[in-house]
Amino acid sequence: MALELMEKIRSAEAEADELIKEARAKADRMIREAEEKARELVEKARAEARGEREKLLKEAEEEASARIASLKEEMESEKRALREKALERMDEAISLIIKRVLG
Repeated sequence: MALELMEKIRSAEAEADELIKEARAKADRMIREAEEKARELVEKARAEARGEREKLLKEAEEEASARIASLKEEMESEKRALREKALERMDEAISLIIKRVLG
């Protein structure tokens, strides 16, 4: 009877050791899977951030290009207006110079 009891205890201990070993293996596997999932989430977030950054840069470049084009048009318009104003007064300036030279 004592021998039978000792054998049952050894068997239970062996079974408990096996269960502990399996639990540790399962815990290690779960940790590795969680770490991998975390790495995937971080990479996905980085990719999304890169995409958002590229989108924002493109929008900023487009806005800057539009503003530059607008400023160029304004400057050209101003330049034309100044040129027209100068040409309008050209006859007056020539007449004044001729009067001063001829006296």
